Amino acid sequence: MDLYEILSRILGAYSLMLIIFGLIANFIIFFICLRKPLRKISTFKFFSILALSDTLSLFECNLTHFTIAYFNIAYNSIYLPWCRLEQFLQQTFLQLSAWILVSIALDRLISVLNNNWRKFYKNGNRIYFYILILIIFFSGLNMPILIKMGYYTYENGTEILYCIATF
Repeated sequence: MDLYEILSRILGAYSLMLIIFGLIANFIIFFICLRKPLRKISTFKFFSILALSDTLSLFECNLTHFTIAYFNIAYNSIYLPWCRLEQFLQQTFLQLSAWILVSIALDRLISVLNNNWRKFYKNGNRIYFYILILIIFFSGLNMPILIKMGYYTYENGTEILYCIATF
């Protein structure tokens, strides 16, 4: 084995470890946040959605590294729609996770500065509506990935997929 293959295997093992431990930790966080006393607090609603978003991000980012390192299968280099979908989901959920963290920080800041802030979240559906708006916004923002990402080319009679941005 050469150095590239050794490093690729180490990265693949690390990616698998991140998936396993991240999945377990995110499910623990999700179920803790759904407990009855915590379910009513806005921060824990954000944390429960963040755990789900991070789980999807973990799979999208790390599963490819693992399958390439150990099975020599790069799904995003075989099938153009999968290339586009993988990049779209990865970008959308990473951006969603970042903005949920910003929302948690703003929620905590406003609740410290304004005592009436809890009344705004009396109806628990407002947070979920806000998250839905974020998902729609980032899906729309990343829609060009689904349309323009990647292309096929022919080299020596062989069709080759390049899964890179073309916009």
